Amino acid sequence: PDYRTRAEEKSTAEFPFLNNLVEQNDFREALRQQLTMLALSERALTLTHYLIDNLEDDGYLRISLEDILDNLAFSQQLYATEDELLEQLETLQSLEPTGVGARDLRECLLLQIENKPSQTPYIQSAWKIVNAHLEDLGAHHYDQIKNTLRISSEELQHAIELITKL
Repeated sequence: PDYRTRAEEKSTAEFPFLNNLVEQNDFREALRQQLTMLALSERALTLTHYLIDNLEDDGYLRISLEDILDNLAFSQQLYATEDELLEQLETLQSLEPTGVGARDLRECLLLQIENKPSQTPYIQSAWKIVNAHLEDLGAHHYDQIKNTLRISSEELQHAIELITKL
């Protein structure tokens, strides 16, 4: 016991970052814990857990729903419809952190915008830009965005500031 205590003290003194690594929960486990607070059927819980297991380390769901349905049928002998899976994806996307379970950047940003209070200034412009003009935004085609959405330079600037803080 004495040796173990000294070895633990030495390892944490030499490598303090190890404490953080050991104590950090995997974000998937945090999502599962949040699910315990929801009233979900056993089937819905199983589908949502399967979605969580298919998340990439950055929180994105890059595998198609069609492939997930095939994998569920093959590996779990669980047959679900795309509508069922979409419903559980919405459940997953309602959890924290906001944007988890998004299938691409656009969806991730839209989920975050939709989570903001509706009275947030320039939120509607930000939503429209992300929804329909994300490529234009990335390419700095600001005049095209302003003309299409019929917004002022000032409104565009504030909407972009909101988007960059997401």
